[in-house]
Amino acid sequence: LWTVLVTTGMRISEALGLAWSDVGDEITVRHALQRVEGEWQLRPPKTAKGRRSIPLTPLAKEALRAQREQQSEDAGATLLEGLVFTTESGYPIHATNLLPKLRADLEAAGLPKVGLHDLRHSTATILLEAGVPLPVVSRVLGHSTVRITMDIYVGRIPELQREAAEKMQEAVGLSR
Repeated sequence: LWTVLVTTGMRISEALGLAWSDVGDEITVRHALQRVEGEWQLRPPKTAKGRRSIPLTPLAKEALRAQREQQSEDAGATLLEGLVFTTESGYPIHATNLLPKLRADLEAAGLPKVGLHDLRHSTATILLEAGVPLPVVSRVLGHSTVRITMDIYVGRIPELQREAAEKMQEAVGLSR
C-alpha cells in the first residue's frame, strides 16, 4: 500500500477503494472507499478530475503483484469483492487503522515519522523536484485545478525556488 500511495499520489480513500479490475499497466481511479452511517461504500473520487488513470512504475507493479499473492494466501470473507487492499480476513481497511502500521514500518526502515497524507505530499514533491511539469503533477494527483497543486506544493519546495533563481541568473547572464 505504501509503495502504491507514494508512486501514484492517490488519496488514501482512492487506494483503499481500488479494485483489481482497475489495475493493469496503469491504475484507473474510479472509486474512493468511505464509511457512511456504518456501511462501507464505494463512492466517486473527491473531484471530477479525481477520475483518472495513473501509469504504474515497475516498483508499483511489483508491489501490486506481491499484494495479489499475499491476498490469495489470506483466508476469509470478502465484503466488497475485488478490492486490492483488504484486511487478512478480506474486509475493507479502515483508514484510521493505517497510521500505527505506517509509523511502525517507517521506524523499522529508519525513516522519520509522517502521516498518511504526507505520502501524497511526497509524491508531489518528488515529481516537482524531478522537473515534471506542474499540470502533469496536478493531473496525477487528481486535483480539480492546477492552481490547487500550485498553492499547496510549489511554495513548500525551497529547492524549486533556488532553481528558479539560478535559472534567472543564467537567463540574464550577469555574474558577480
